[in-house]
Amino acid sequence: IGQPNRPRLCISKPNQQACYVALSYCWGGLQEVLLTVDTLDAKIQGLCLEDLPQTIRDAIEVTEKLGFRYLWIDALCIVQDDQKDKRLEIEAMGSIYRNATLTIAASDSKGVRDGFLKSPPKHPTCKLPFYLPNNRLGNIEVAQYKLYADQKNWHLNTRAWTMQEELLSPRMLFFADGEIRWQCQSVYKERVLGASSVEFHVSQGVPRLPPGVFLNTKNSETTNEAPHSPYNNTSSEQLRKEQQ
Repeated sequence: IGQPNRPRLCISKPNQQACYVALSYCWGGLQEVLLTVDTLDAKIQGLCLEDLPQTIRDAIEVTEKLGFRYLWIDALCIVQDDQKDKRLEIEAMGSIYRNATLTIAASDSKGVRDGFLKSPPKHPTCKLPFYLPNNRLGNIEVAQYKLYADQKNWHLNTRAWTMQEELLSPRMLFFADGEIRWQCQSVYKERVLGASSVEFHVSQGVPRLPPGVFLNTKNSETTNEAPHSPYNNTSSEQLRKEQQ
């Protein structure tokens, strides 16, 4: 997305490395825009932003504003009518999400057309008289507020396929209910942007899978690791223990 208004498909070269963002989302049925054998050349030339579904357009906008150039989306980065390419990419799914610098999660979007950059939900409000420190009469607006979004109702949590994406991603931004939450190795779904600054604690969820589960222990020198990965120097013996 070097040119956000004209994104294009980038074909990476063998052993090429770069920081990139991955998208975790629900398809919600048949997709109108897919990468196929016939559309490969055209998508390398460029994608028409207006033709893309809203979730993908939102992901492009977030990726660009965060300063990243590359975005991985399964519908556009896997040749959907090429069984060989699909098999190879599905086998590499663990590495794709584990090596992503950041994963964007469209948590409460039921389908790719819904998007996830939504305004916070409006709650019922009422105005009450309020005396200001200078003894002048003003108004204060009181609104009903839900302390935090119910994560159990996030649509993304109903899909088994997206479970591995959360377990593998080293860092995630969850977009849901007008809020943004952050998750990494030491923080679990902490609100970073929402309708309230009220602090609260969320119990730890499912732990991440050991990274060694997805590494090749037969020849550790050929493992596909992200730049500056802490597992580049992990011994084969240690990796085998993690896999067990």
